[in-house]
Amino acid sequence: RARPIARSPPHTRRAHVPPRVPSAARAVAMDTEPGARDDSDTARLIGMRASAPARARVSTVRLIGINAFMFGYGAWISSFAMVTLPSESTRFFPGAESVALGSFLFIAGASQLSGPWAGYASDRTRHSLGRRRPMIIKGAYVVTPALVMMFVARTYNEKVYAASAYYIGFTASMLALNVMYTAATGIVPDLIPESQTGEANGVLAAMSAAGACTGFVYTMVYPNLGSLYWFYIGLVFVTVPITCYAANEPSTLKGDVEDDVEGADGESSALDSKFSWRELASMYYISPTEETQKSFFWLFVCRTFYYTGISAQVFLQYLLRDTAVKSDGSKLVAHEPAQAVAFLSVIGQLGGMLCAYPAGILSDYVGRGAANFISC
Repeated sequence: RARPIARSPPHTRRAHVPPRVPSAARAVAMDTEPGARDDSDTARLIGMRASAPARARVSTVRLIGINAFMFGYGAWISSFAMVTLPSESTRFFPGAESVALGSFLFIAGASQLSGPWAGYASDRTRHSLGRRRPMIIKGAYVVTPALVMMFVARTYNEKVYAASAYYIGFTASMLALNVMYTAATGIVPDLIPESQTGEANGVLAAMSAAGACTGFVYTMVYPNLGSLYWFYIGLVFVTVPITCYAANEPSTLKGDVEDDVEGADGESSALDSKFSWRELASMYYISPTEETQKSFFWLFVCRTFYYTGISAQVFLQYLLRDTAVKSDGSKLVAHEPAQAVAFLSVIGQLGGMLCAYPAGILSDYVGRGAANFISC
C-alpha cells in the first residue's frame, strides 16, 4: 500500500509570498532577464538578487499621458519664476521688489528639501492606486487652495495681512508641487523598461518645455496676471487626472503580488517598509567617496552650479523695465516688461521642446554620457 502524503493542517500552511522590494530595486529587477543575476548598484545596496520578465515597451502616446503633469509643472514653475513673482513682488513691495523677489526664491529653493522625504514616503506607500499616484493627488489637494489663496491675497493686496497670506500660499504651493514632481518622476523607473528610459525622459523634458512655452504664450496674450492663477488651477484639473489615468500602477496593498519580485534563490521574504527617521536622514547625504554615490555626488554639484547661474534670470524683468527703450524712445511700462520676458523665454524653451525627445532616444542608443557630451 502506498504511504499517504503528510499534509500540514490548514491553519499552519504558509502561502508562498514573493518578497517586497522598494520601487527603485523593483525597477531594476523588472528589467532583468529570467534567471539572470541583478548586479546593479540598487540591487547591491539592498542586498538582493532579483529576476522577473522584462516589461513591455510603452507607446509614445502613453508616455505623453504619463508625463502630462510635467506639462503643467513646466507652465507653473517657468512662468511663475520669470513673470509672476517679479510682478507680484512689485505689487506688494514697491521700491523693495528685488529683496522681496529674493525672499520668494529662497522659499522656492528651501522647498526642494521636501523632495527626498516625498520620494522616501512614496516608495513606502501602500494604496490601491500604487505608490506615486496617491502622492500626486494629495499634492493637488494642497496646491489648488494655495493658488486660490494667492489670488485672493494679490486681489486685496492693500489689506494688512495680504502679503503674509500670499507668502503662506506660495510656500504651500511650492511644497505641494515639489512633492507632486518627486512622485511623478518615480513613475518612469516604476513602469518604463530600462531600454526605453531615455525616450521616456525625453518625453518628460519635452512636456515640461511645452508647458513652459504655453505659460509664456498665455502671458503674452493675456497680460493680466490675475487670470494667470486660474490658468494654473485649470492645469491642475486637466493634467493630474490624465497622468493618474495613464500611469496605471499596480496596487501596493498588503497581500497584492503585482508589486512584488521573487528572489532568484526561490525563497520568499518580505522587506520591512516601515518608516525610519535614520534612513530618511540618510537620504539627505551624498558621499563623494562611496563608489555607489560618487557619480551622483558630482551630478549634484554640477546641477547646483547650473541652477545658481540661471537664478539671476528672474531679475530680467526688472532689467528690461529699467533699461529697455522702445522705438519711440519711451521705456517699457505696465505689463510690457513681463510680456517681453515671456517672448524671450518662449524662444529659449522652443529649442528644449524640439530637441528633448530626439536627444532622449539618442541616449538609449549611444548612452547617457555620450549624449551629454554631444550636447555640451
